[in-house]
Amino acid sequence: MARFIVIHQVNYENLESFNKMVELAKNVRDTLNPEIHWMNSWWASNDELLICDWDAPDKASLEGVLKQICDYWPTDRIFEVVAANPEWFD
Repeated sequence: MARFIVIHQVNYENLESFNKMVELAKNVRDTLNPEIHWMNSWWASNDELLICDWDAPDKASLEGVLKQICDYWPTDRIFEVVAANPEWFD
């Protein structure tokens, strides 16, 4: 499994409401392939960016999931990352 950080812009015109955002997020979560895991998300309000943390077999698999929401949260960047717990450095 690879780990990915995805940076999304927000398309407010298509998103319509907070309830629509929740509905879309639940749909993504509930329809994920068992090999793909949505770990966390963060909202960077000053920059209006949604930052999501994923486990997926590969970038192509993750991109398939992200197509579901591209009209609402267009993908700006996808980074393949390696997690480093600060305790590791001790």
